[in-house]
Amino acid sequence: MKRLFLFALTVLIFSGLTTTNSQSKGFGPDEMKTYFMVMLTKSDSHDMKSEASKNLQKEHISYITAFYETGELVMAGPVLANKDFSEILFFDVETRMDAEKILNADPAVSSGSFTYRILTWLGPKAIKTNFSKEK
Repeated sequence: MKRLFLFALTVLIFSGLTTTNSQSKGFGPDEMKTYFMVMLTKSDSHDMKSEASKNLQKEHISYITAFYETGELVMAGPVLANKDFSEILFFDVETRMDAEKILNADPAVSSGSFTYRILTWLGPKAIKTNFSKEK
């Protein structure tokens, strides 16, 4: 019983420290927001060696990059050395349906080269959304 009490007390102390620490860094409940995290997966028909696939990849990058300009895409990038996922994207849009509309119009998705999975992610409001070509 004494061990259980000490364990519970330790958990309580450390959970309080974690909460205080995260809130002092700006990640309290009022500093969080919902994003839609997309994991793109290459389909079996995806072949980066063909000229058509290389052009499709360029179209995909160009299409996705346009959403940085509007602030609807806050982060994106390739997943390295992973057979399941090839890219992860974070959208700052109102609804899941808005993210689906963007994805379904992506040339790489509409051609069947990529499939996607959308997850709802709670992250900090402070994520930088202006990725213009500033240095």
